[in-house]
Amino acid sequence: MSPLFEDLPHSDSSPSRFLEGTYRFLNRVSSDYWQQVRGVIEDWLGQVPAQHRPDLRERLASGADSQFNAAYLELYLHEMLRRSGYEVMIHPDTGTSRRPDFLVRSGDQDFYLEARHIVEHSDAKSARLRRQDALYDALQGMDSPNFFLWVDVREIGPHDVSKRLLVRKLEAWVAALNPDGEEAALSAAGTLDVLKEVIWRDQGWEVSFRAIAKSQEARGMPGIRPLGIFGGIDVGVIDGVTPLKRALLDKASAYGDLGAPFVIALGVGWFAGRDDFDITGALFGSSQLTIQPGMEPRSTRAPNGLWFGGDKWLRGQVTGVLHVTNLHPAFFARADPTLWLHPQPLHSLNPPAAWAAMRPNDSGDIDREPARVSSQELFGLPDPWPVRDAFPDEP
Repeated sequence: MSPLFEDLPHSDSSPSRFLEGTYRFLNRVSSDYWQQVRGVIEDWLGQVPAQHRPDLRERLASGADSQFNAAYLELYLHEMLRRSGYEVMIHPDTGTSRRPDFLVRSGDQDFYLEARHIVEHSDAKSARLRRQDALYDALQGMDSPNFFLWVDVREIGPHDVSKRLLVRKLEAWVAALNPDGEEAALSAAGTLDVLKEVIWRDQGWEVSFRAIAKSQEARGMPGIRPLGIFGGIDVGVIDGVTPLKRALLDKASAYGDLGAPFVIALGVGWFAGRDDFDITGALFGSSQLTIQPGMEPRSTRAPNGLWFGGDKWLRGQVTGVLHVTNLHPAFFARADPTLWLHPQPLHSLNPPAAWAAMRPNDSGDIDREPARVSSQELFGLPDPWPVRDAFPDEP
C-alpha cells in the first residue's frame, strides 16, 4: 500500500491555516520537525495488520478532522498496547452484530476496548465556525506591512460571503494609517480604547477590526501574518459532561457482558482541566449541593452518571473508562492516558503499565495511581520530541 503522506516537495513551513485540517497540514508542511511526526504515523500504520490498514488510511486522509481524530486515537491505542507487550486483535467477533475496536490479549488477562473520539461542536455550530475560519484565512492573505489586526467577530452570517472586497477595503484602510502616530497614541494613552476601529456588516455578518501598529523591526517584513488578536468568542455555559456521558452511554449499551473486562477509551479534544471535573461528572453524576433542614449543606452527586444510580452502581460490564485528553500527533508523548475504574465491575482489570489509574477506595474517595512507564519511555522518544523548531522559517 502507498504511504499515507504524499511524496511531495515539502517547501511550505507556515503554520496551519484555519480551514486546512490536520491531515492536509501534515501533508504539506516542511521542516524536520514535522517530518518526524509524519514518520511516526507511517510507522504506526505499518504495524497494523494489512487487512485493516485501508480503513484507517482512508479516515486519516479524508480531510475531515473528525475522521482524522477518531482514526488517530485508534492508531495511537493500537501502538501503545502493542508496545506494552499485548497482542491486539482488531474488530474481534463477539457473537453480536457489533464488534468492539480491539480485543487485547496477554498471558494472564484479556480485555475488550472500544475507542470514541468526542466531537466538541454540533453540526450547526461546526458549520458556523467553518464560515468564520474561511474569513480568517482570507484575511491572513491581505497586505498589511505596518499593522496587525484585532478581529472581533460579533455575528456570523448564515452564508459564506465574498471576502475579496472586504480585504481590499481593509488594505486601503490600514495603508492610510500612520504606524508611528498610532504607536505613540497607544503608548501615551496606555489603553486599547484608542485603537482605530472599522466595523464591517454584510448579509448578517458583523465584524470589528482594530489596527495595532507593528514594532519598527517587524514593519514591512515578509511572512508575518496580519491577524494578531481574536475576539468574538461565544459566551455561554461550557458543558463538557453531556457529550462525554452521551458517548459513554452509546458505547455501554452496544454490548452486554462480554465475559471479560470492557474498557471505553474517550479521546477528548477540548481543554480538560487537571481537576477531572467533566469525566467525574459523566461517570459519577453531576455535582450538586444538598440542603436538608437542620444540617449543613453538603456536596453530593446526582444519580445521573454512567455508573452512579443513587443507591446502587450501574453498568458493571464497563470495567473502566480510559480518558485521553488533547491528543495531537506532535504531542502524543505528553498525553496522560488515565483509566477510571468501576467501583464494582463484573470483571476486574489490571491497567497496562503506561496508563495511570483512578481507583475508588473503601472510603468513597478515588486514589490516583501513576503510570508505571512514561509515554516517552514506551515509545522510545527523546524529551522533548519532536526535536528542532516546528516553524524555523517564521520571522
